[in-house]
Amino acid sequence: MSIHLQSVPLPMDRIDNAMNINDLSSNSSGNDFKIRTQMKDMDVMEDILENKLLGFKNKRQLVNFQNQGEMLFYKLESEYIEILFMGNFQKDQTINFINHLNYEYLSQTNNINAYREIVNDYTETSIEEVKEKVAQPKPKFSISTNMKNMSIIDSIRTESYLGYNSMDELDRFLSKGEIALKKTENGTYDIVFIGNFDKAEAKSYVENLSDEYALKVQELTYMKVIEKLKEKNYSLESEVIDNNDSIVLTVNMK
Repeated sequence: MSIHLQSVPLPMDRIDNAMNINDLSSNSSGNDFKIRTQMKDMDVMEDILENKLLGFKNKRQLVNFQNQGEMLFYKLESEYIEILFMGNFQKDQTINFINHLNYEYLSQTNNINAYREIVNDYTETSIEEVKEKVAQPKPKFSISTNMKNMSIIDSIRTESYLGYNSMDELDRFLSKGEIALKKTENGTYDIVFIGNFDKAEAKSYVENLSDEYALKVQELTYMKVIEKLKEKNYSLESEVIDNNDSIVLTVNMK
């Protein structure tokens, strides 16, 4: 069975109404659900889908899983690929499939340290309760930031605990709903929280994200400056971090 990805109009209503996979009970059959992966490149992902078993014992088992419904691969505001599952996909099989897909992708792109396993956290929610939860309007609020680079934002969200002591603590916070990025007219991003998030906890999350963003931007700027100095054969005599945490460089231009 060959796999070919093609561009199709996104069914935004189904995407918006789909449950996050962590909100599903063990019996997810017949429900649309979605997940954001750790993958960015569609071509690399397509090659993996074509050539790897992704946790299944043989090709037939993988094909049987794929034939349970339709998988829609898409990107919205994030650079990361998201997947909408429509049909009779089971939660445990799907999580196993996504974990292997993420792991294989990060291995092939030399970024395995960023791998995060999705924990199969069963709930006692019935199918009827899931459908009722989907139909209910979700609380929504946003927090403004000064951040402008989505790639840096996403890399921090992927790699950092953002003030939490463990991945489990962070996952419990994230499981309360969806977090989206909304670009404003001045080029900065608002962080939009959709679900049952505590506003004080969300504010702390954004503050930690903004702090790490500023440090990352400073680090990248420093590296670019050093590279430019090397290109011009300038020598760096000293570097000092001042009271504002700024890096002051002294350069010999002779």
